[in-house]
Amino acid sequence: MTDGKVQITVKNTQTDISDEPMEAAYLGSYRQLAGKHLITYEEYFGEEGANPVKNTNLMKIEKSSVQITKKGAVTTKMCFEAGRRHIGSYQTPFGNFHMQIDTERLAVKETSQAVRVEIVYHLSLNGSAVSQCIIQMEIKNETSSSC
Repeated sequence: MTDGKVQITVKNTQTDISDEPMEAAYLGSYRQLAGKHLITYEEYFGEEGANPVKNTNLMKIEKSSVQITKKGAVTTKMCFEAGRRHIGSYQTPFGNFHMQIDTERLAVKETSQAVRVEIVYHLSLNGSAVSQCIIQMEIKNETSSSC
């Protein structure tokens, strides 16, 4: 991977709620610093007919941990390490939630072409189990096409 613009694909499955994965693609920026992969990207969401709201996201990926920080309409810091529990807050326009993440499995695969991540974790909000989640991410350099 080289520093610069990247394509980010995120597939999220909440197995206890639906086995139907949600997939999203983003454009962002990549750089490697002190052995960490740092990816920033913007995410827009909202109800149809309303102005979309923006989140700025930062991912820090290492061999044994992934940290995702979101700032904007949703503000949170999610940390994933296999066999570890992370407790934090999940702030939304609808209120603040006490969040617990229990990471079951984390796999990071690096090649010269891409960084691929798979995370399996259990999510609880306000002390109640929500679901088992699987996140699959692929970050690869943006390719330009010629006509």
